[in-house]
Amino acid sequence: MGATIKIAIIGAGYMARIFSDNAHQLGIETHCFAWEKGAVAADFVDYFYPISIFEKDQILELCKEIEITGVVATTELTIPIAAYIAEKLNLNGISYDDAQKITNKYRNRMCTLDVQNLNQPRFALVSTKNDIFKLNFKLPFVLKPSNLGGEKRRFSC
Repeated sequence: MGATIKIAIIGAGYMARIFSDNAHQLGIETHCFAWEKGAVAADFVDYFYPISIFEKDQILELCKEIEITGVVATTELTIPIAAYIAEKLNLNGISYDDAQKITNKYRNRMCTLDVQNLNQPRFALVSTKNDIFKLNFKLPFVLKPSNLGGEKRRFSC
């Protein structure tokens, strides 16, 4: 019999529960990392670690000890963390650099501006409340961070 497959699930929301249920059907051991508060998947995984998903180096060290063989993200927010851990463990996954890029909505809109037949909503990058008022967008409109925490970054397509 082969070695046990062990996956790290980053985040403990509803998707983590679904991943855990599916993994168990396949005989895969699940290790979930997230805050304890609101951790929907905590009672459905084999092992739950009450560690903030942003403590990626702490999670990485535990994953090394556990001998994790795969990492999955459960939300857009967890994609870069999962990529970071997979990259450091030399597991399949996207690079940490690419994970940070693909979760930047503004960057992605700018990279696809010239794609024919791709309809996009109006969008703008704003940094202050005054920038929002200067846009002159009609209400209602959606305001959300361009990426994860909404921090401004340089990007390239």
